[in-house]
Amino acid sequence: MYALSLESSLSGFVAEEVDCILLSGITVAVQRGYRAEEELAAQLTERLGLPVTTSLCANAGALKHVGAKKIVVATAYLERINQALKRYFEDAGFEVLGIRGLDVANPVGQAKLPDDASYQVARGVFGEHPEADAVLVHGRWRTLPHIDRLEREIARPAVSSTAASLWWMLKTLGIKLRLDGYGQILR
Repeated sequence: MYALSLESSLSGFVAEEVDCILLSGITVAVQRGYRAEEELAAQLTERLGLPVTTSLCANAGALKHVGAKKIVVATAYLERINQALKRYFEDAGFEVLGIRGLDVANPVGQAKLPDDASYQVARGVFGEHPEADAVLVHGRWRTLPHIDRLEREIARPAVSSTAASLWWMLKTLGIKLRLDGYGQILR
């Protein structure tokens, strides 16, 4: 039922001849989990005739691409959302060693955080779990400006959720493009 409703909503994009669709947001993902979201993306891909995924599936794909198995996650989210994200990434096959957020209650609040807030949270959670293979910095806050610095300091891949979404689109469209300054995933 949900897939049919979503398919109907997305059919307008198909009519506009888009090449792929990336659905963003975490609400459905954290309610339904990784496997259900992956299945939904596969159903939509088949029904619409073009690649469809979600930002969280793209994040998981990017983490797998850099070889991560044990991760830490930095967010601005409330603790209940962080725990749902933790389950999501565990269902995707990762060992989540730690997750830390700033308890921001709404998405607009994330955009109002200080410029280096994502870096500070990511550095802190990695500092508690230096055995992590990678850091995921997830959310609507500014994640890209500090990813290269973070990677240099921790000597591990740091994946911005924004960069992971772009990585999926470029890979899906077969575009080979090196983008320096936004982490290993886009280099």
